[in-house]
Amino acid sequence: MGLPCSAGFSNITIMPNGDIYPCYMLSYDNRFYMGNIINGLNNYRLFKVQNFLKYVNVKTNIDQCRTCDIMKICNACLGDLKFGENGKVIIDNYACNYYLGLYEGFLVELNDIMLNDIKWKSFKENLRKMKEIVEYVEN
Repeated sequence: MGLPCSAGFSNITIMPNGDIYPCYMLSYDNRFYMGNIINGLNNYRLFKVQNFLKYVNVKTNIDQCRTCDIMKICNACLGDLKFGENGKVIIDNYACNYYLGLYEGFLVELNDIMLNDIKWKSFKENLRKMKEIVEYVEN
């Protein structure tokens, strides 16, 4: 599917009372209720929740994300989104600033590594080793 978040697709949360939600971060909101382990999944609710999650998983569908410098690399958690009664999706400024700072810090550190030949060589070697490990595990 290629969505950044698997909530409601390959990931669910089952609450102590048996209620099923796409993710623990969304279990506070009954709009994301998908059924109960006793009564089964509610196909209408499941379809509705999954379609909405597909929509908000595409960052260009969220006004604040559309103009963000890190939109293409951001993996902001859907639990950071606020869902208005009118269907408008808003991402919390605290969450945005957190992710911006996280990526900014990463890019500053990467730049420092790239400017140091020894660190850069070591970094590339470690990436190569990690790639080999991932390929080994996948096979």
